[in-house]
Amino acid sequence: VGNFYCEGAQGMARMSEIMKNLRSAPPASIGGHRVTTVSDYGTSRRTDTASGAVSEIPLPKSEALSYDLDNGCNVIIRPSGTEPKIKAYYTVKAADLALAQEMEKTIAADTVKLLGF
Repeated sequence: VGNFYCEGAQGMARMSEIMKNLRSAPPASIGGHRVTTVSDYGTSRRTDTASGAVSEIPLPKSEALSYDLDNGCNVIIRPSGTEPKIKAYYTVKAADLALAQEMEKTIAADTVKLLGF
């Protein structure tokens, strides 16, 4: 999990702007791996990036965004509802623990850049 604080008086506005930018321009890759599916829980839409096919997400709406990667990993980004903080959750799959930890570091570092921190 990564916690990213949007400091200052305009923190909540900055957090909203980051999420708006992610929605309007989803990343093509994270950590060197292609994003295969973008799930926007705010609009209840899941988009396959290769075909453009859109399906409905039958869950309650939330501000979370989820990115499935071509290596089986996943990144979920969501804003806090009470403070100027964005959380990123990483799920990694690898042959062993050392490789998984290295993969998480790479994905986390790219997520920091993606969020502009």
